[in-house]
Amino acid sequence: MSNQITCDRRLYVTADKSRVVEAGDSEAAFLLAAAGGTVPGSIAEAYGLSVQAGRVTYANCKRADPVEDKMRGAAEDKAWDRRRSPAEYLRRYPNGPRAALARRLIE
Repeated sequence: MSNQITCDRRLYVTADKSRVVEAGDSEAAFLLAAAGGTVPGSIAEAYGLSVQAGRVTYANCKRADPVEDKMRGAAEDKAWDRRRSPAEYLRRYPNGPRAALARRLIE
């Protein structure tokens, strides 16, 4: 194997450093090499990297799935809730969009 491999795209290593994955993969944790960057021969051999037709290939590849933008939870509604008292609203959102209204209602 040659001394170094020049990467044609960004390659990452998973958090447990067991596999190489492509950019955009949800398991990508550490940058192995940027596009045009080099990887030393010993590391390339450890991860099974090779160059075929000018493109870096790897044996333990996990294809990058498109990253989905998911909300972790529903956003809390800061709008005025008639079930909530003005004092409760001020306690939870002291600088909320309707804090001035809540202060006027309390006074």
